[in-house]
Amino acid sequence: MDHVHTRCEKPEIKLSEDDHPISDDDDRLISEFSNCLGTVVRDFVSLTCRSWTEVLEKDILWQYVKFRAHKATIKKDHYTKYPTDELRLQKRPRNILLSDFKILLNYWADEKVQERARKNVEARSKIT
Repeated sequence: MDHVHTRCEKPEIKLSEDDHPISDDDDRLISEFSNCLGTVVRDFVSLTCRSWTEVLEKDILWQYVKFRAHKATIKKDHYTKYPTDELRLQKRPRNILLSDFKILLNYWADEKVQERARKNVEARSKIT
């Protein structure tokens, strides 16, 4: 689900009264959301859990999902938006340590990371 985790735009997902994702017109979005959560759960939850009520790590899983969205927002607002690292550093979010932000800048500038992002953008554009 890299194409979900690395997208710059994060669409809003509405939840029903019982916290199930719902959509007025974009079932693909709900499907992607469910698949993404499924990959996260498979990475963190033991196969010995017979039902969701037995999963003790629900809060940790939710924090992970929210972190991924936060990181994508940081990239959109403080990396993609500016053409140079000099400007990016000047506009760095004050709640992120300078040393951490420099690591992120180096990561996002890596050619392999950029190529993966380009492929994801291209793949998303072909979805009908």
